[in-house]
Amino acid sequence: MSEMEAVVAAPGIGAEGTQPLTKKRRASENGIAMTEMKNGIDEKARVIDESYFASYSDIELHRTMIEDSVRTNAYQQAIFQNMEEDIRGKVVVDVGCGTGILSMFCAQAGAKMVYAIDASKIAGHAKQLIEANGFKDVITVELCSEEPIPLMSFELLLLEPSHGPGSSGACLAKQAVAAGGLLPHILQGKAEEVELPEKVDIVVSEWMGYMLLYETMLPSVLYVRDKWLKPGGKMYPERAVLYMALGEAQWITKYEEGTYDFWISLNHIYNLDMSLLADHAVARYKDVVHVHMVAQEDVLSLPTPVCDLNLMTITAEDLRSMSRSFTLFSMGSRRLNSMVLWFDVWFPGGLKLSTSPDNEDTHWQNTVLPLATVSLQQDTQVKGELSITQDLINHRFLNVDLKYSVDKGEEITRCFKMDDNCNDNDF
Repeated sequence: MSEMEAVVAAPGIGAEGTQPLTKKRRASENGIAMTEMKNGIDEKARVIDESYFASYSDIELHRTMIEDSVRTNAYQQAIFQNMEEDIRGKVVVDVGCGTGILSMFCAQAGAKMVYAIDASKIAGHAKQLIEANGFKDVITVELCSEEPIPLMSFELLLLEPSHGPGSSGACLAKQAVAAGGLLPHILQGKAEEVELPEKVDIVVSEWMGYMLLYETMLPSVLYVRDKWLKPGGKMYPERAVLYMALGEAQWITKYEEGTYDFWISLNHIYNLDMSLLADHAVARYKDVVHVHMVAQEDVLSLPTPVCDLNLMTITAEDLRSMSRSFTLFSMGSRRLNSMVLWFDVWFPGGLKLSTSPDNEDTHWQNTVLPLATVSLQQDTQVKGELSITQDLINHRFLNVDLKYSVDKGEEITRCFKMDDNCNDNDF
């Protein structure tokens, strides 16, 4: 999708350790779903998309994504490890370029030309960053804006030590700011609207949302693939798999106990009985999809794939609705209270980017579907079906329907909506 910060000069270099998850990815500006439309479906989709793209104009969001070293290093390493075969002398398109960091990685790896496409205003800063880093002859930015974009202070953006006050990039930035000029008018267009002057050898994009498919950006990438990728070209990444497993998320129990006790305790504080809201608050919590890290020890089964996407062949129509039957077996005697989902993607050459609870945390975290708590014994069977469907009102949102039974018992049906509320619950 989109990013922020300066270029890392070689693969594998980056800040390690815990990621400060300071800004959440959203499918609409300020978490507002735009539902009041004037001119039917096309106008509705236009306003929804405008709100979505506006959310990616926030520089702090790009910082959050680039600060995720698992994510950023994986793309950098994939590009550099394959530079001789796939990148050097080749034409690349970066779909949803954000600040242009992936485009600049490709330029560093020797790409002949990179077309960077973005529909949010952050692309104006990407153009400035690309010029400041000396790549304006290699990278062309396609921006959804017809207005001149004021130059910003690059000294605030070029934070990497290799791009400090004495570097050539910082010097270029100072000269640009001192000139006080405006960038020229540039081409307006979303990925589906931009006309490139040539076919490309590589499509690179960081399109993944929470639970892999949230935000529904992948169809735009597939449109570019179908229209502009040469025969024999490659996708970065080339494969994506969404997994699910049984979970016992400890924070669910803590939240339920805390919120229940709060409403009960008001009787002692104010001599008013507010206990009717206690059960309601707990029930509401279980109806929301949560984006939250799950500890490795709280995954209660081996995972099973929900979907396995070959990004060379999958179609946008395939993504509208997907269902998968599953059979999972518990490992040990535990308390099931959730389904846990995560994803992995692979790049050409085999490099994998994983958001699994087994690996280092990422800004995508894990996706958790709360369930009624039930005790499991070793090898208890949990069987059912999971369906993921694009929402009919806002195609950036998802509907998640789960049917399951425990140990061949009664089938339980749960329906979740994955909207911007999914990432507001940091309990």
